[in-house]
Amino acid sequence: MSVNRRRLVLLLPALAALGACSAPVRSPAPVGVRQVLQWQSWVDPKLQGQIALGQVTGGDAPATGMLKKTLAWFWGTPADTAVLSDGLEDQLRALSLLAALPGQGRFALDAKLLQLDAGGLVLGAEAQSQVLYTLREGDKVVYQRRVRAQAQTGWGDHVLGSDRQRLAKEAAIKESLRLLALDLVTLRV
Repeated sequence: MSVNRRRLVLLLPALAALGACSAPVRSPAPVGVRQVLQWQSWVDPKLQGQIALGQVTGGDAPATGMLKKTLAWFWGTPADTAVLSDGLEDQLRALSLLAALPGQGRFALDAKLLQLDAGGLVLGAEAQSQVLYTLREGDKVVYQRRVRAQAQTGWGDHVLGSDRQRLAKEAAIKESLRLLALDLVTLRV
């Protein structure tokens, strides 16, 4: 067996294992328990259990098949609207703001993901997110804010650059949700 053939035989399983490591962007965990307990005491009683999750738009269209694997390997994983929607729902539930039944709240919270970019494949990754949050009571806008957040991951967070990008995107979304939560618990209607 030639040297090149041996290298190829040894290299293929390693590349296959690395290719399987990339995971989709997951919805971030809500604010920590200590913060939730403190922030729940700040919530306006008129908002408690009265916010229904409205439209969540603006995510990437999901790729499928080989394209999905290739994109994840080279450029990190795209984020679809389900990631933001799930994180938003978990956040509202943790703060006791989410209505008991879907669509039954006095208020509706819409979110539009305007930007979720990540860069850096070699040493670390940095992600920036921009989300437009709008809280409505019927047709009346009660609260609207464009939340910009950023996050970084370092070399030690994950071996693969694409997964460092995924972790940075998750952290940027989590920071955006934290800033929204801080606004909502101090909002008076």
